[in-house]
Amino acid sequence: AFSVQMFCHFGVALMVSSLSNERAEVRLEKVAQTDTLTGVGNRRWAMSMLPARLPVGSAIAQLDLDHFKHINDRFGHAAGDRVLVATADALRHQLRDSDLLARMGGEEFLVYLPDASASAASAIAQRLCGAVQHIRLSELGEDIPVTVSIGLACVTSAGGTWADWLAAADRALYDAKRAGRNRVVTTHERAT
Repeated sequence: AFSVQMFCHFGVALMVSSLSNERAEVRLEKVAQTDTLTGVGNRRWAMSMLPARLPVGSAIAQLDLDHFKHINDRFGHAAGDRVLVATADALRHQLRDSDLLARMGGEEFLVYLPDASASAASAIAQRLCGAVQHIRLSELGEDIPVTVSIGLACVTSAGGTWADWLAAADRALYDAKRAGRNRVVTTHERAT
């Protein structure tokens, strides 16, 4: 009876240990794929979540906060961090449950819109731009201006990898910056 009891205790301890290890691994994986500042997915997570080839009827957007270096230089890095957190929150609240949001690094974010026509994707991107512009933060009594430039690539034809479409969105982003910032530019080029 003593041996059976010890065997049962050992079995229970082994099962508890195994469950604890699995939970720890899940937590570590989540930490490895989450941007610690904003709580959204990070670059690694985004790259693992994007399909190899984006389907027709989806869209991908590159977002870059305007004049972020100026914000850090003028108001300090703590204020810059507050801007990043507020931006991630504003973006998250404008997206559908099926959309993907990730901080790619620095002041850059990525949004993937599955099942979004070109007009729907454009409307969502415009909402994102407006939501960021309406962020109200201040430092030492001075308002911190927050705006974002967005390059949007709508997948209207088959072909090209997610990296090709992301590069197209990135080129549109730079067009948005050259056109004056705080705007959405949609690319009409085809990824190859």
